[in-house]
Amino acid sequence: MRNTFSLLFLISLILSTVSPLIAGGIDNKTNFSAEYIRTLSRNAATDSADAVVYNPAGVMEMQNGTYINFPIQYIFKTYSNTVAGNVYATENPSIVPSLLLLHKRDQLAGYFAATVVGGGGKVDYKYGSTTTIGYGTLLTSNPALNPPYDIYKNQHVEAESVYKGYLFGGAYKLNPMVSILGIKCRASISLGIRYVDAAQSAKASLTLDSSFVPAAPDMLVTLDYEKEADGLGGIIGLNLDLEGPLNIGIRYETGTNLNFKTTVNKDTVPGGSGLSTGDEGRRDLPGILGIGAAYTASPNLRLDASLTYYFNTRADWEWEDRTDDDTTNGYDVGFSAEYTFNEKLKGSAGYMYTSTGIDPDHILAEAPELDAHSIGYGILYKIKPNVDLNFGVLKVFYSDLKEAGVKYEKEVATFAAGIQYKFD
Repeated sequence: MRNTFSLLFLISLILSTVSPLIAGGIDNKTNFSAEYIRTLSRNAATDSADAVVYNPAGVMEMQNGTYINFPIQYIFKTYSNTVAGNVYATENPSIVPSLLLLHKRDQLAGYFAATVVGGGGKVDYKYGSTTTIGYGTLLTSNPALNPPYDIYKNQHVEAESVYKGYLFGGAYKLNPMVSILGIKCRASISLGIRYVDAAQSAKASLTLDSSFVPAAPDMLVTLDYEKEADGLGGIIGLNLDLEGPLNIGIRYETGTNLNFKTTVNKDTVPGGSGLSTGDEGRRDLPGILGIGAAYTASPNLRLDASLTYYFNTRADWEWEDRTDDDTTNGYDVGFSAEYTFNEKLKGSAGYMYTSTGIDPDHILAEAPELDAHSIGYGILYKIKPNVDLNFGVLKVFYSDLKEAGVKYEKEVATFAAGIQYKFD
């Protein structure tokens, strides 16, 4: 029983470091800009510096100049699981900044992006969660601890995870025009390399007590640890401007190998948690394929569609007892419309459906990976010809899930603001 408890406690605490935000696969996140929040479809973008992360080859369709784009997202999030009528919840907002830089001249461009590519949030279950309930039950049923300890109290779980991504790349416009299936188009290509710096931390505790031995002292059970990893991945892109109303963007992000190293700050789990300083284990960031199409329906109306596909099954997650039946590849599919009211003001709205690709039996109780419908809307306002302000609002509607007597729910809303400055 002691070994079973230690193993389950370890696996749960490792998983609880993953704190998904609003878009992406099980680990990957793709909400990088205010333009994204107000449209939910940017894989064919050619109108803003955030194209460096969504359609990097598409930057060759932008005007010459140096662009600085700085967005900030404020994310309101509530996660909860309900057991036997009792609700265990966390409400911890996240602030997610990004920095997007582009320098473009004629047929060449260079770019840089600093974004949160995974994790990006904190959960704090002040009164415990489904996980601590399960382990409290295991401990109090362990013959080595009961008697005297037959009840548990003061449950608490806190975890945080941030995967920082630093992208360096360049793009090139091919000349002359190329022909694809008999259709002439302008083609651009891009190549980039991204360094990912991942840091995770988790703390969990509960107190064992005795209902029939008043003199028995309370036993505090605590596990506090951190994990760090880094790795490199490549991103290639292709943009096709069909010399008319249609533009197509394609990008492929390789998976990033992440070998996490552990530091244990405190471990008072009876018999030990099984986690030690120096432990290593893989939890790779999956690869991504992004495809988008932008259609200019009229001088004032632009329509976009995007598919973002996450290769979850190719990632090495050796710290999990996972089979091919537990996880499938996930995807986002989004659509948007943007209308130009005048030379200063644009308005947009978008919709996105997310399928995470994880089996319900293996979702994380503290931050359940639920399928979702999202709606975003907002405006772009030009203060000056070279200064853009973007504002976006996003609401995510998650599909509630009941599994093994537990109801999992999430509520997320985001406000984003960004400023872009262009130097000639």
